[in-house]
Amino acid sequence: ILKKYPFLGLLHLGSNGIGDEGIKKLCVGLKDCQSLLRLHLPNNTFTAIGVTELCNNIPNSHVNPQFQLLNVSGNKIGDDGANALKGLIAKKYASFKVLYANECNITDVGGLALAQEAVNNKTMCHLFMEGNQFTQGCKDQLVGMVRQGLTIHIQQRSVSYTHLT
Repeated sequence: ILKKYPFLGLLHLGSNGIGDEGIKKLCVGLKDCQSLLRLHLPNNTFTAIGVTELCNNIPNSHVNPQFQLLNVSGNKIGDDGANALKGLIAKKYASFKVLYANECNITDVGGLALAQEAVNNKTMCHLFMEGNQFTQGCKDQLVGMVRQGLTIHIQQRSVSYTHLT
């Protein structure tokens, strides 16, 4: 579908049972898709292997500077997958704003690393990490990591920073 519609802006493939092999096939088309704004892949069956493949194949900021949103919620990607997502955020897309990684079996290590990269990327507005395996200590650290313009969503509550003048 991506080869047929290379100027596709939104692709939503949630709850389709897409595993790691399916993600690899999707990535073949992603290389040619220069206008993808939002990619939704929630509630499939891929793991850290699939999300790593995905992050390595989403066109970089020079090919597709308008990429804005990725949703991998409900996939069991764990800390290895969070590390791959950290690399995606680090690519510094000029317009990347939102990452959904809810219920992905991410622990403190992956969550803190992902949040730190979101803080460093000044275009990020929302990092959703609800329903992961965070300790209270990690949640407290995440509260301290927010910056103006970035909301980190954890455990049914949002943590954000607002500068009041």
